[in-house]
Amino acid sequence: SFGSARFLLAARPFAGTAARWAPRNGSGELCLGPVQHGHDVHCDKNLRDDFMSDSGRPFVIPFAGLLVGASLLTVETTKTVGKLVLYFGAQSFMNMYMGWVMRTSVTLEAGTFISATNTTLERDLTGCPAGFALTAMQQVISFFVFMLFFSAVYFTPYRYVPKRLESWFEVFCVIIFGCVFALNIALNNFSLGYISIAVNLIIRSCLPLSTFLSQQGLALLGLYPFKPCKLKEILLMVVG
Repeated sequence: SFGSARFLLAARPFAGTAARWAPRNGSGELCLGPVQHGHDVHCDKNLRDDFMSDSGRPFVIPFAGLLVGASLLTVETTKTVGKLVLYFGAQSFMNMYMGWVMRTSVTLEAGTFISATNTTLERDLTGCPAGFALTAMQQVISFFVFMLFFSAVYFTPYRYVPKRLESWFEVFCVIIFGCVFALNIALNNFSLGYISIAVNLIIRSCLPLSTFLSQQGLALLGLYPFKPCKLKEILLMVVG
């Protein structure tokens, strides 16, 4: 008895057909198909699927970047390159993770019965369009993690002492900066639910040029120190 074995038959069988077992989800699978150079292409695909899911494949390169960057940091001559590679890995991981949460993660599987509408889902319901709520939770958790760090090093030589705000204008600037910083993250997370990561990064790559234009506009109004315009810097921002 083959039990729960499933037969994978080649669409165009030819000489050199062989059968072998390949584990899949804890059950045996009998693969019947053409053998090419000593291996079966159908079983190899199944083994690759068992080794890594579709959700995990996009994170291979970010994890590799984190590992390579961490290893380069241990060598004095490659510390700068290590920091860049580490930043690349961390930034790519966060973007892909948020894109997966907001857009591609399966929230409800097909066939789920929804009693409120008395219907059954015909396709998987993907994504979690809660960018602002998720950002708020991230900020709260980050605050508690920082407080744990602050408390842990307070009585050590590595104590962190925040800068004292001397005027109400500085308080106002800190509040504005915090709101803009949180809004930047929230809008970025929100956009990942509607556009791809590639389009998101293309839009964000325009930030240096838009920041430069904002600085020059504020300088003309006397609200920001004027910075000289260098042709090479502008060309690099445009090319980027």
